Amino acid sequence: MRLDRTLFVHIAAVVTLAAVFVNPLYARHNIHGQELEQLLHCLDNELDGSCKYVDERLRRIDFLHRMHDMAVVTDHLHYDMNRKLYDEYQSFQFDSALFYLTENISLAEKMADSGRKSEMSVELGHLYTISGMYLEAREVLSSQIDTSSMDNDGLLHYYMVQHRFYRDFREYSKNPLMTAMFGSRQDWYCSRILEMLPEDDLRRMSILMKKALDEEDYILADSVNMAAIGRLPQESHEYAEHAYYQAIIDFKLERETFRHWYTRSAIADIKTATKDNASIACLARQLFEDRADLERAFRYIVASMDDAIFYNAKLRPWQVAQIMPLIEKSYNERIESVNHIRLILTIIVGVCSVLLLMFASWSYWTYRRMRRKAEEVDRMNRQISLANEELKAMNAKLSELNVAVSEANSIKEEYIALFLTMCSDYIDKMIGFQQDIKRKLTVGMGAELQKELSSSKLMKQELDNFYNMFDTAFLKLYPNFVEEFNSLLREEERIVLPKDALLNTELRIFALIRLGISDSTRIAVLLRYSVQTIYNYRLKMKKRSRFERDDFEKRLMGIGAYER
Repeated sequence: MRLDRTLFVHIAAVVTLAAVFVNPLYARHNIHGQELEQLLHCLDNELDGSCKYVDERLRRIDFLHRMHDMAVVTDHLHYDMNRKLYDEYQSFQFDSALFYLTENISLAEKMADSGRKSEMSVELGHLYTISGMYLEAREVLSSQIDTSSMDNDGLLHYYMVQHRFYRDFREYSKNPLMTAMFGSRQDWYCSRILEMLPEDDLRRMSILMKKALDEEDYILADSVNMAAIGRLPQESHEYAEHAYYQAIIDFKLERETFRHWYTRSAIADIKTATKDNASIACLARQLFEDRADLERAFRYIVASMDDAIFYNAKLRPWQVAQIMPLIEKSYNERIESVNHIRLILTIIVGVCSVLLLMFASWSYWTYRRMRRKAEEVDRMNRQISLANEELKAMNAKLSELNVAVSEANSIKEEYIALFLTMCSDYIDKMIGFQQDIKRKLTVGMGAELQKELSSSKLMKQELDNFYNMFDTAFLKLYPNFVEEFNSLLREEERIVLPKDALLNTELRIFALIRLGISDSTRIAVLLRYSVQTIYNYRLKMKKRSRFERDDFEKRLMGIGAYER
């Protein structure tokens, strides 16, 4: 009986130890404090209900569009409406924000309003900067802005954008000489801003905090930033930004609360429907490095990637994708750990089986006790098998996500190559056209030159070339687009192209929609048609669809997409 009791004491100890390793909740509650766990739970709830905040912003955008359509639009009113739409899109969707910003620059040029043009050019530099497009931002801020036409507020905003640009670009640059030069310019703009703002201004506090961070004076940065946070509503974009910086400050000061601030910042980003965000990705990375909660961290990094793709600034998905190797490493380590535990438990079960055979002659009561223990071990083995299957499924999902990122990078490279080719061809044509004009003017062929310039043949030829280049590039990215698009139509309504044609007007419209350009005004500008014509084509095609109207464009966006 002493051997029997000792045997079962050892079995119980091993089973308890295995349960500690298998159950992730045990590790989770030992790593996270109660406050952090409550914040993470709140973040999970807000992430589940994030659609309501996005819908609220979309309703505001839709209201602005309807107000624009109902009003008698003058250039000034058009400018103001575009500005409001830009403000809504700035942290929500890069392409739309860029569209309304560039349209306002054109309107300012049309109105010969240098002040408005400078104001919008500064905003363009700001948009490029926060989206990581530093070369474009530098071009705009250094050559397209007339500061002499600005008032004090405009000049202050210009200084703040320049300060943000040089600060971000300095961190991005790997060249020591460039870093030193950008740091000097950043300090100059910092001094000008501090001179112009009063002591209690939140913008001044933000600049002071960032200056202290750059100088590694983390105590001062902490004091200034906490004072600013105390004055901000928790459901604001500014609060999310300051909470993000507070997480960085706490990390530098080696405080455990830096995870709390990343979480608060991520919650504020969700509540303000901010798609251009960073906190949730940083939080996910920290959870992966801590090995604290891999399932939650995986959910956060997927949400961050979804936001980056929705916002559609080219740098954001690449930044988030850098964390993907950490995900793969963490999951592989977890699989190895579970497999190791499973091996140990299998050995234990084998040993127990042998011992049970050796003690088969013992009393019925001893046999029943051994049998109950064996069943308990077997149940744990099945639980481990189920956990292993779940890990395999999550690893497969990670592989699919990596393929999707690779596909996005490939598309980006295709478009860059196409853009460079078009620019080069256009420059060659302009040089040739300039030389031809000079030659004809030199030999006195002014009348013939006037005749050529009055002809629409050249414009038609260039437009045909543009269509052909677009058709070729698009079909290279989506080679089965015509067949898959026809599959959405009733059989008798399907499009039959001439033998030498790649796409027709209807297919080009829906090709642009497949690329994410859904605004009819934008499509009309690109294809040189009226907005009403584009609208008629879209309506006509929906009537030819074999699906419901609301479902047609949703299925269109699935053409050529990676299957998940």
